[in-house]
Amino acid sequence: MIFDLHTHSTASDGALSPEALLARANANGVSRLALTDHDTVAGVKVLQAALADPAFVAELSAPIELVPGVEISAEIDGRSYHILGLWLDTDNETLNTFLNGQRLARENRAEAIGKKLAKQGITGALEGAKALAGDAVLSRPHFARYLLEQGHCTKEQQAYKRWLGAGKSCDVPSKWPSGHEAIATIHA
Repeated sequence: MIFDLHTHSTASDGALSPEALLARANANGVSRLALTDHDTVAGVKVLQAALADPAFVAELSAPIELVPGVEISAEIDGRSYHILGLWLDTDNETLNTFLNGQRLARENRAEAIGKKLAKQGITGALEGAKALAGDAVLSRPHFARYLLEQGHCTKEQQAYKRWLGAGKSCDVPSKWPSGHEAIATIHA
């Protein structure tokens, strides 16, 4: 048995859609897959629906168990951490209210980053990052990709070194909930 208990899809900062991620895991012999996108269970819900569809399941080469999960951004002793929650109830009201708050915090941070980039003469960054994110959780990688696509840098990593990284001109420190709050939400 092969398990992969920490993956990301396009619902956050992954490269593959939830369905494509599951199909790739299945093709590689994974029998238990946790989708743990940043601060969202939207991708998990997509996969739960897909796995309830007999036509989708028929395309799989072997049975695969989905482990509903999330990677929650949290702060412990002034440092940012990512805390994995596995085997979650994706319909849990406490969890979904918490994750909606995380999404709002990310959106507020993105707006502040967009304003700082505009002051640096880079206009349209917020709109561009939102367009790249689509329905995904908006985050700094979307800004980095936008800056790359607009020719402001030649590699995404340069965007962090010049504007988006800690202490740089367009850095907006995260304001995450405590680790205790994140863990309590996972166990709710």
